Amino acid sequence: MPSLFSPGDLVTLASTDECGVIVHTWPSAELGGLEDCYVAFFRAELPAPGAAPPRPPYVARYAATSLRHVRRLEPFAIRPATPADLDALVSIERAAAVRFEPFGLADVMATVVTPREDLERGARDGGLFVATLDGVPVGFALAHPLDGALHLDELDVLPAHGRRGLGRALVEAVVDLARRRDLTAVTLSTLRSVPWNAPWYTRLGFHVLAENAWTPHLRELVAHEAARGLPMTDRVLMRRLLDER
Repeated sequence: MPSLFSPGDLVTLASTDECGVIVHTWPSAELGGLEDCYVAFFRAELPAPGAAPPRPPYVARYAATSLRHVRRLEPFAIRPATPADLDALVSIERAAAVRFEPFGLADVMATVVTPREDLERGARDGGLFVATLDGVPVGFALAHPLDGALHLDELDVLPAHGRRGLGRALVEAVVDLARRRDLTAVTLSTLRSVPWNAPWYTRLGFHVLAENAWTPHLRELVAHEAARGLPMTDRVLMRRLLDER
């Protein structure tokens, strides 16, 4: 049968079951064989007993008729950051702050940006990922080890490239890194009522962490965020245990 993709395509692949609609952006050439019509998504069927579990993105074989959600996308990619990316990331974070205008937070979010030394540490230690379009960064995620988990410090995508699955793909890159390092969870600090903050992370498998469950290191992190000038009203800590999703 004719191939649905060209070798250089990146495609959004989705299922119509409980996993949702838009799921991931992935190079078609890495799906295991274009002629065989593979569909990749984050939660495929469980492997057979005794088989090794798949690594994200999980891959399942489907009939060609189930590919009706597949659509061509611009050539986005997710990769570890390099020192050459760092200058662009500050601009991305400031540009993404415009989304907070309806909440009166755009100015503070554009001013209190991730310190350069944190980005340098992430690039050096492997905890910094970038989403690129034609090789140019358009989004990033930064994480660092904390309490036997990875803590997601920052996640930003340029507004012009939003709602294309890049934020989700960046989060999953951090989750995959935590799994590869045999860590127990991913944590983050975010705002409860902003739609693309806590409600969005909830859809990715994160749960609000009750304050009485905060570790001393998490309390120090929240205090540091307050000292930097980040908005603390409505702020929550969230956690995704890695055996939950």
